[in-house]
Amino acid sequence: MPLSDTMLKLLKLIEEEKTNNEICFNLNISNRQLYSYLTPLQAKGFYFQRKYYSNGTIIYKPIKNINNLQSILSMNNNSNKIITSPTENKLKTLTISDIHIGNELQRLDLLSRAYKYCQDNDIHIIFCCGDIIDGATTRGTQIISDTYEQIEFLKNNFPSDKHILVFGTAGNHDETSLQHNQQDLLTILRNYRHDIIMNTYNNAIIEIKNDNIQLIHKFNKNINKEGSIIYYGHTH
Repeated sequence: MPLSDTMLKLLKLIEEEKTNNEICFNLNISNRQLYSYLTPLQAKGFYFQRKYYSNGTIIYKPIKNINNLQSILSMNNNSNKIITSPTENKLKTLTISDIHIGNELQRLDLLSRAYKYCQDNDIHIIFCCGDIIDGATTRGTQIISDTYEQIEFLKNNFPSDKHILVFGTAGNHDETSLQHNQQDLLTILRNYRHDIIMNTYNNAIIEIKNDNIQLIHKFNKNINKEGSIIYYGHTH
């Protein structure tokens, strides 16, 4: 099936290295619509390296070199690097953890307040330390028990803002979707929520300039402490 006019225009804007927000403005689409266009393009063999910036924007850089393609495929078309300007010497962030979507204690109202706080205080980066869904096991009462439905709810209802990116690591509850139902939460986010960057389970290194911030869900002796700043989840 040939590419639609919208997809052809999208490829041209990507070639020009427009930001995600510039692309959405030019095509008169939302950021979530943009993500939905890029997923079938990847299925047709088009690959893009995602560049994440400290102002909350994304640039999709076309892959034209076989070595770059193999590198991108090996790291699932994502990176954990936040790109800053040469003169930028500080970065405001907000950290959240253990949202447990699907549990009766999920408190999505507080999650919305966190986004509103970021919007009001010029914060473009949120760190999340895992257990974004309640998963297949719980200590409490679930209002959404099926992990498929939890992930679908997350995909469609987790807050979004065109100037905010969430960098995170998945937790033990997130992992249960893969263990029990063979569905990888990270793949779903990679395809449909480019603003939520989760590439690993339990331990993520976020690169900023020449430094690292480490996000750990549940600490164990096999995890090396590699960050100048380390955030933990799990303990609530």
